[in-house]
Amino acid sequence: MDPVDVLSHAELPADLFAAKDAWLSPAEYFRLWHGLEASSNGRNVAVLLGKSISVETFDPPIYASFCSANFNVALRRLAEYKRLIGPLVADVSVGSQETAVTLTCYGYDRLPPPSFAITEAVFLTQLARMATRSAIRPLSCELVTLPGHQAECEAFLGCSIRQGSTNTIRFSAEDAARPFLSENLAMRSFFEPGLRARLATLDGEASISERVRAVLLDMLPSGASSIDEVAKRLVMSTRSLQRRLTQSNLNYRDVLSDLRRELASHYLHHSDLSPAEISYLLGFDDPNSFLRSFKEWTGQTPGRFRSESRDVNEDEVRNVQGHRSKTSF
Repeated sequence: MDPVDVLSHAELPADLFAAKDAWLSPAEYFRLWHGLEASSNGRNVAVLLGKSISVETFDPPIYASFCSANFNVALRRLAEYKRLIGPLVADVSVGSQETAVTLTCYGYDRLPPPSFAITEAVFLTQLARMATRSAIRPLSCELVTLPGHQAECEAFLGCSIRQGSTNTIRFSAEDAARPFLSENLAMRSFFEPGLRARLATLDGEASISERVRAVLLDMLPSGASSIDEVAKRLVMSTRSLQRRLTQSNLNYRDVLSDLRRELASHYLHHSDLSPAEISYLLGFDDPNSFLRSFKEWTGQTPGRFRSESRDVNEDEVRNVQGHRSKTSF
């Protein structure tokens, strides 16, 4: 793909890749993904990128993970450094039977491009194969949005892809513990001080509301949402967190409420989750509390909001199809 063409479709500066210390906002990051899709000429972006992966293309966070002892260690290291790669949170769960990786986005209230999550699954699988020199196949792959070229993606992964409420890929415990032939303690140690410094810089540059929202995204499904717990995860006192929010003309309750409202709207518009299930994912004590809050936010019940949002979406699809039929010749 032509980088200039990708950036043009993404409405990003043509010299972005040549700029020193360039960075993207979350919205720009996902515009770049849309640019990749628009420039692919119908090709499978995920598999195209997966087959192009090589050690020479790895940036420091990925190379440090590649030098780990095994896949479990690499995944934990990737989770730690993921924020240096994009507005992403990777939750790694290591169990006796399997290792699961769940990916979520922050700072972006729309559904990511279809190629995004499947590319992450392809990348993790290819990383494990390269490092172990083994034909590792995931146990399963669950995605919020099913990809185009699904059969080709399933053939690459070696497992079926199903639609679900999260972007989660699972590997067997045996494969996740398989030694990395690429383990290199010296190289990993060489990269890590610089990576930790970059994380510290990122934390310093990120707004306090962005940091609170990122932590809450991870906490809410477990039912935790207190300011004390957020402060603990941000490694600061509750009083310091309150002071920093006040300095930004914010208060904790408003940040929590705004995030819950955005997530609720997203789930109702893009999933078939019931209000009770959404209530659980948003960390409410009971579904009735969620129903009352949603009515305060929107003046509607969740059911009516879902119905109206889908009616609007169907109208947009018909308009696009009508436009295509007029311009196809």
